[in-house]
Amino acid sequence: MALSAPPNFEAIEIEGVMVSIRPDFIVGGGGKNRVGAGIVRVAKAPDPAGGKMPETRTRRGEIRREMARYIVAMQQLLLEAQKGALGIPDRDLCFVADVRLGERIGPAPDHAIRLRDIRSACRQIVGLWEAVQPKPALFKKP
Repeated sequence: MALSAPPNFEAIEIEGVMVSIRPDFIVGGGGKNRVGAGIVRVAKAPDPAGGKMPETRTRRGEIRREMARYIVAMQQLLLEAQKGALGIPDRDLCFVADVRLGERIGPAPDHAIRLRDIRSACRQIVGLWEAVQPKPALFKKP
């Protein structure tokens, strides 16, 4: 698997929402002009090993895997937005390397549904954004 440094990607628009996606590396598809992306995830929370009960450890691991599967879908959207400049996006070359779990997490079996969910969430954000009023305290300088 050929890995290279990613370019400095601009934010992409998903259903009217500007989204910044920053993969750690680009994955080459072995000369077939296919391209993917990868992210190394080292974040502490949720720590699967931190639960005292086996059920808690299992649930925390599944939460991390779910987040990773959505990250994989976002990487595919990022590559598709490049309109072939890097190659033909291949979802099977997109993954998250989760250090805490010690796993490579690729696209989910319901990957297409996740892409629709992301687009739907962005449509909902656009519809609600105008009604969001920040707290005045956020504008005060410390």
